[in-house]
Amino acid sequence: MVNISIFKGHNLITGFRIKGHAGFAKSGKDIVCAAVSAIAYTAIGSIEEYGVGGEYKDKDGYMVYHMPEHVYEIHNDDNLKRKLEDTQLILNSFVLGLKQIEESYGKYLVIHEEV
Repeated sequence: MVNISIFKGHNLITGFRIKGHAGFAKSGKDIVCAAVSAIAYTAIGSIEEYGVGGEYKDKDGYMVYHMPEHVYEIHNDDNLKRKLEDTQLILNSFVLGLKQIEESYGKYLVIHEEV
């Protein structure tokens, strides 16, 4: 089963962690793992390109992403504010995509929030 944690704080989605394998099919043919991976890597790439960046790590069956700490205390930086808004849009879309997968394949993945 894929366990997905969505990290929240400061009234924001601040990151996520994905652990495990779905077990829907053999490795290389598992559409649930492939879908989760595609959404996660697209989110990371989009955050790096359009958002605030941050740190992510991945290895077989594991990925974690955290927004940089400095973005929580935005004051007068309009460019950073826009990037933070874009990051939240990306992360909300990421969560929406995962929830859509969960609706159809809920016995292979679980999503929960960590505050």
